[in-house]
Amino acid sequence: MTSTQIEKDNKIGLVNLGVTLWVSFLFAAIATMLFFATFDPIDIAQVATFPFELDRISGYSIGFILFWALLIINSCIINWLSAQNTSSMTGSGCPQDKE
Repeated sequence: MTSTQIEKDNKIGLVNLGVTLWVSFLFAAIATMLFFATFDPIDIAQVATFPFELDRISGYSIGFILFWALLIINSCIINWLSAQNTSSMTGSGCPQDKE
């Protein structure tokens, strides 16, 4: 591999990372809004099986971070599956025949 090819691969990797983080961030914000429009964090803390006190802001923050982590994992799996699918494609974009 030449140094320009390595730089190009690094740039593509950084772009994929940026897209993954940004898309998961936006959808975590939407998921947080939809979830907490239905459920109150204080009510969730009261019905928890282990005792802890939680105010609304902390509940929203914890919920957002959990949604973001879940969606980052989801995006990484999608990127990995997409890369696996792309490696078995020909230049025309059609799957290779294995005859």
